[in-house]
Amino acid sequence: MIFQKLVIKFFFSKSFPYNLFINDNIMSKNYLELAKKRRLTKNNITEEHIKNLNISNFVCLLYDRCDPASYGKQMEVKLIHDTNHLIKKIATSEEMGEFLIGGKKVEMKTSYLGKNGTYRLANMRDWQKVDYFCLFLVDSENDFQLRVYLVDVKFIFNNCSLSAMDNSKKINDANNSYNKGTNFRPKFLEDLNEVNILRGNTYEDLKDYIFYMNGKPTENGVSKLRKVSKRNKATKVSFIVNGVHEVNGKTNRETVAKLSQLLGYENIVGKFWDSQLSTQQDKTFTISIGGGYYLNPKFSIRDIRNNINMLNQKTNFNVRVVEKLKNYS
Repeated sequence: MIFQKLVIKFFFSKSFPYNLFINDNIMSKNYLELAKKRRLTKNNITEEHIKNLNISNFVCLLYDRCDPASYGKQMEVKLIHDTNHLIKKIATSEEMGEFLIGGKKVEMKTSYLGKNGTYRLANMRDWQKVDYFCLFLVDSENDFQLRVYLVDVKFIFNNCSLSAMDNSKKINDANNSYNKGTNFRPKFLEDLNEVNILRGNTYEDLKDYIFYMNGKPTENGVSKLRKVSKRNKATKVSFIVNGVHEVNGKTNRETVAKLSQLLGYENIVGKFWDSQLSTQQDKTFTISIGGGYYLNPKFSIRDIRNNINMLNQKTNFNVRVVEKLKNYS
């Protein structure tokens, strides 16, 4: 019994040589064979992968097999195939993005959420004549969920801190045409949602947009595109109700939801935000405001202004919208 206690004590002590097990595991691997296997599969995305994998599996394959510099190229090939070659490639020499979609010049960027908790957009060229960035952002921390955004390039340039990717500051100061990069945290996705040209942020929403702009039937039956106000700066809103109550949230969606709950469904239903209300809760109508009604809190800043004006006209409430520019630099 005494011997058993001594063995157990030694096993759990700091003196126990755990590194013996770790080193055995490390030394048992055949690194030459691993390297050879990696050489054969590195950046190797086949036509079969492009044709047969759904987008969820495809983004996982990219992460496993490809270098970050190859993400964008492979995503381009996948999108071209999945939209029946409807998007037109722009020659690199023209320096006007990569694709024409609906007559607009578009450049694609693919980024996976890094271990440092940020997304990275690289090789951005603000001197080129590009209309939109098409952003493929993959949440590596949550089952590699893909979100897609089609946004005005000015919004990115005006709301993100850009830094030179190559050369010294002295050289770049004498040359305006140099590649830039930026990092941003997931909270910025809330603002990308508000200025997204697409109706949603899925890969299918992007495909529907491309089909629609080319006069083709959309896979999901989308009959019209989402209208968004053109904003070059991200705006954070809060509300002052009857000069007393301040309503504020971490995001604009949260702020709108809090206002709706404060006012009560009886003061909302039939008066404003009708198109944003439903008696069925789903992934769009997410916020319960009472009375069996659910709110879709996704609003543009213009929608918020217009609806608050309508609210003030139809009720005894006096709600003031307070707008502040966000800074992500």
